[in-house]
Amino acid sequence: MNLKKKMSIFRKIIFLFFIISPAIANSYELEFRNLNKLNLNDIQIITSKDISNNNFSDLEISSVINDLYKSDLIFDVSYSLKGDKAIISILESKVINSVFITGNLFLKDDNIFNIIKSQKNNLLSRDNLNYDIKTIKNLYLSQGYESVSISTLTEEFSEDRVNLIFKINEGYQSKISNISFEGNRFYSDRYIRNLIKAESVGMFSIFKSGSNLNQELFNFDKSKIIQDYKNKGFFDVEVSYELTENIFNNYQLIYFIKENEREMIEKVNYSLITNELNDFISKGTIFFKY
Repeated sequence: MNLKKKMSIFRKIIFLFFIISPAIANSYELEFRNLNKLNLNDIQIITSKDISNNNFSDLEISSVINDLYKSDLIFDVSYSLKGDKAIISILESKVINSVFITGNLFLKDDNIFNIIKSQKNNLLSRDNLNYDIKTIKNLYLSQGYESVSISTLTEEFSEDRVNLIFKINEGYQSKISNISFEGNRFYSDRYIRNLIKAESVGMFSIFKSGSNLNQELFNFDKSKIIQDYKNKGFFDVEVSYELTENIFNNYQLIYFIKENEREMIEKVNYSLITNELNDFISKGTIFFKY
């Protein structure tokens, strides 16, 4: 069989596949369950698909479920197939009656209430819960609590209201026990230590909290060191840092400094109109020297 005939047969097979595929594709009728406050009209407003259609494909069902997930009125969605029906079970969002926080010793309740979206009398939202957990965790991480874990649970208050509980396990707070510098020759360790905001704390100190593992603070100090070097003519200075774990959840912070060459002004050329200005600048050229 020559190549031209083979290609002709292949095209016919592809054509038949696209003709037959719609006929053999699965199609379902949607059935919604567990609707209490919501009704089918509400569901139709939420989704862009016509839910009265009795021939939903798997892809179209996924689109409907995705639309439902995006609604604040719906907390969760699940579905199952039974014969020619796709049964979609709705868990409607309830109103938050009260919010409780447990397990927090380092952070006060008000510190947490001020940053979360899940508030009293708001609808309980899955997206808000995910945001709140992430936000609270980031706040703890900025204070050196690397092993913090946060979970949520709800308890029924009434038919359409729930109490929301944040359960926090803070773990241990990690601190910077020592800060050191390597590669610096122009500036002393003492000078740079006074320049930056990060502070170390002695292992047995009870009067000083020390700075915690805050990456934003370390990057701020890095930029400050670079800028100070550039102000002195080290335009190609390179600065990086490294955290090394010691014991008792403490870390050593090391700044690596590569000063490179320092640029200097050797000579200033100027052209002035009057002798008076010329004399004035000549006397002031000393300010260009280091």
